[in-house]
Amino acid sequence: MASPDVLDFDQLLAPIPGDNPVGVNLREDFAPDSIYRQIRALRTVAREAERRIVYPDEDEQRVPRGDPPKWKPILKLGPKAIAEQSKDLEIVVVLTEALLREHGYAGLRDGFRLARELV
Repeated sequence: MASPDVLDFDQLLAPIPGDNPVGVNLREDFAPDSIYRQIRALRTVAREAERRIVYPDEDEQRVPRGDPPKWKPILKLGPKAIAEQSKDLEIVVVLTEALLREHGYAGLRDGFRLARELV
């Protein structure tokens, strides 16, 4: 039996209101606090936190150092960006990575489905 959906596909796949149903190009907003730059920065921080756990310094044992990886903020911003601003596949990829980290195979399944249905 399949697990329930992690994402709200009706909301994410609905056209964005306005003249362009796929939304705007998020890369054209150069503000450091743009949703695109926030999501990319959050992904970088989460990946760095994971690397500190997996690849500690040579003299240290494999114990977590620093804060644990934080993927949940991406799970909030990613769907918001896709539903309200842009059907951007790069955001879908980052969201899929966060879904996998937080929800395992069910998250990966939903991330792949979102990408497939947007293309």
